[in-house]
Amino acid sequence: MKRLPRLRRRYLALLLCLLPVVVSASIVLAFPTPSIPWLSRPAGTGSDAEATEYYATIFAPGTFAAWKATYGFDGVNETRAVYYNAGDLGFGRDMHCRRNGGDVACYVANHGLGPGGPPDLSVEAAIAGQNALPVVAMVYKQALQGNLNDVSYYIYDQAGNRVNKVALDSDGDKYAPHLCLPCHGGYYDSLSNSVADANFLPFDAPSFKYSQRPGYTLADQQEKIRQLNAIVSDTNPNLLIVQLIEGWYAATGGVYQSGSTLDGSFVAPGFAGYEGLYDNVVKPYCRSCHIAQGITTLEFPTDVDAARFAVFTGYYMPHAEMTSHNFWSSSAPAYLARDRGWSLRVTRLDDPLPDGCVSGVDCSLREAILAANANAGQDIITFDVDGTVLLSQGTINEDFAFEGDLDIAGSTLILGNGADRTIIDGNNLDRVFDILEGADAVIQGVTIQHGSVADHGGGIYNSGGRLVLNASVVKDNVSSLEMFSGAGIVSLSGATTAINNSTIGPGNTATYPGWGGGIFVSGSTLILNNSTVSGNQAEEGAGIYISGSGVVTITHGTIAGNQASLMGGGMRNDEGAVVAVNNTIIAGNSGGGTADCAGSYTSLGHNLVGQNGSANGCAMGGTDIVLVGAIGTALDTNLVAQEGAVPYHALVLGGPAIDAIPLGAHCTPPSYDQRNLARPLDGNADGAPACDIGAYEAPAPWSIFLPLVRK
Repeated sequence: MKRLPRLRRRYLALLLCLLPVVVSASIVLAFPTPSIPWLSRPAGTGSDAEATEYYATIFAPGTFAAWKATYGFDGVNETRAVYYNAGDLGFGRDMHCRRNGGDVACYVANHGLGPGGPPDLSVEAAIAGQNALPVVAMVYKQALQGNLNDVSYYIYDQAGNRVNKVALDSDGDKYAPHLCLPCHGGYYDSLSNSVADANFLPFDAPSFKYSQRPGYTLADQQEKIRQLNAIVSDTNPNLLIVQLIEGWYAATGGVYQSGSTLDGSFVAPGFAGYEGLYDNVVKPYCRSCHIAQGITTLEFPTDVDAARFAVFTGYYMPHAEMTSHNFWSSSAPAYLARDRGWSLRVTRLDDPLPDGCVSGVDCSLREAILAANANAGQDIITFDVDGTVLLSQGTINEDFAFEGDLDIAGSTLILGNGADRTIIDGNNLDRVFDILEGADAVIQGVTIQHGSVADHGGGIYNSGGRLVLNASVVKDNVSSLEMFSGAGIVSLSGATTAINNSTIGPGNTATYPGWGGGIFVSGSTLILNNSTVSGNQAEEGAGIYISGSGVVTITHGTIAGNQASLMGGGMRNDEGAVVAVNNTIIAGNSGGGTADCAGSYTSLGHNLVGQNGSANGCAMGGTDIVLVGAIGTALDTNLVAQEGAVPYHALVLGGPAIDAIPLGAHCTPPSYDQRNLARPLDGNADGAPACDIGAYEAPAPWSIFLPLVRK
C-alpha cells in the first residue's frame, strides 16, 4: 500500500470527487453475467420465422387440445408425476407421458409464479392446477428413428394456443425449437427446418423437490417416475442416457421391473475414482443437459477440462440461469477449480515471508496472490484449509503484495469455503485487500476483518478496478483518514464495485471526522444487491457515503443500525451523485435530524424508510413506506445467520416490510434473497405471494416449522 502525505491525500480525494464516472457496459445487478444468453447454445435463441417454419414442417397441431387428441391423451393409459424441477428451470411441473405403439408423447404443464419461483408455491400450484404457465410437449416417432424430427417440440400458451416462444429465464422469450436444444441435445437444420439427434431426458428424481401431500411425495411417486424413465428408454436415447437409467435401477431389477427404485448414488463408470467430482459438480449442475449432447457429453473427467473458460471466464456454463445460480451459490466452483488443478490452493493460515506458492502443498494466501499477479491470465485461488488467515507481514509502502495489504493486480477469483470458514484478518496492521487500477477481482465466501489504515478502505480499497463481492462479510475494519475514509469498502477512481448477498458490518468504523463507515463511493460505480449494511459508524454516512459523480444502485438492501455522529446514519449523498434505490430498507439508523438519509436520491419505489413516523431525510415515492414505529417493529435488530450463511436481519412477523411489493415489475421471478432463497413468498399468509422489502424474504408463517428442503 502506498501512503500519501495527508494534504496530498485530501487533495487527491477531493479531485476524485470531480472526475467523470466510467461505467462499464457489462454492469448488472447479479452475478454471474453470462457472455452469451442463457439457453442459446449451440445455435442461438431462434426467431419467429424459424419457429413458424419448424411447426409447419412437423405438422404441429394449432391447439393443445388438438395435440392431446392427436397423441391419445384422454386421461387413461398415461403416466403422471408432479414435482418441482429444482435443478434447472424452477417450475412446478405436472408431467404426463404415454406410449402409442412404438411412439411416445409427453407434455408438461408448468405452474408457479415464473421461472425460478419458490419451490413450495410452485409444486402446490401444479397439484392444484393454479398459476398456469405455458405447456411444453415432445413427441418421439419410431418410424423416423435416426432421421430428422424423430423427436419434435411444441409450445402452447395458457389458453391452449400454439405459440412460437416462451420465457424460461430472465432473458425473456426464446423460440421453438432452439430453446429445447441446449438441454435435449441435437441441432437445427435451417435448410430443412428440422431437428436432428435430439433426446428425451431421463427423470432425475433426487434432483426434484416434492410436496408433502399424500400421493405427491417422492416415495408416493417412485413407481410413476420409474415408469417415466422406462418410457424414456423406449425413445432411442443416446448411449449415456441409457447407461444412466440402467445404472439408476440396476440394483433393484432394472427400469422395466415393477417396483424397482432409483438409486441416486449411482456414479457413471467413466468417473470411477473421481466420485467427488461427479457428486459435487457433474451430477447436480452438468449431467442433466450434457448427457444429451453429441460432443460435450462429460463422459470422463478429462471432458470437464475443456470447461474452464465457459465456467470461470465466460460464465455461460452451467447454461441455464437457475442452474448457474445454484452452482455459484454452492461450494461447487471451488471444488471444480481444486479438482481440475485450475486453482492456486492455499494450504496454510499463517502469513510467512513469501517464498513462492507450491499449490496444494505449501502456499499462503499472500503467496497465492503474488503468483496470480505474476500471471498475465486469469487465476483462481481456493482454500484447502478452514480458519483465520492472519496477515502478519509489515508495510513497506508498496503495491506488490509482498508486505502489508493483499494487492490484487490482475484477473483473480478468490473462492473461500464460506464466510464462516474462510476468515481473512488484517491483524490491524494494514488494510486487507487493495484492488489496483485495471484489476478484475471476484471475492466469494469469505469474511474480511480487522483491517486498519490511516488511508482509504480498511477492509477493501478498490482504486480503479472491478470488484465483485459475493456471499461475504466485511466487518470490524477501521479507517482513521479524515473525511474520505471508508472503513469497510472504498470505491474510487472509476472503479466498479458490485456487492451481492453480503453483509457490510458490524463494526466498520471511520474514526472522527471520517465519512463512510461501511462503504465510501466517489467517482465510481457501486451496485448493492440483496445485501445488508449494518452496525457501522462514521461522522457522516455511517452506512454508505457517496460523493462526487458516483453512480449507485441499491436493490433489496437492508441499511439499518448504523450510527453517524453528524448526519446520514444510513446513507449520505454528497455533491449530487446519481443514486437509485428500490425495494430497500433504510431505517433504524442514527445521525442527527437526517438519521437515515442525508442528500438526495431517486426512489424507484417500494422502500421502507425512517422510523417513528418520520422519513428522517429519505426520499419518498408513491409506493414507499415510512416506518411508523421503532426499527424493532420491522426487523430483528440482531444480526443472525444460519450455518454457512452471512448474517442478516430477519423481518418481524406481521411487520410493514413483509409482502409489501406486489408481484409485477418490482417483484418478478427469478429473484432471490440474501440467503439465496427464492422470492416471492406469502409472508403474511393472505394467499397472495409478494416480495418483501429488504435483503431478507420472510417465509410463510405455516412453513416456519417445516423443513426448508423437501425431497
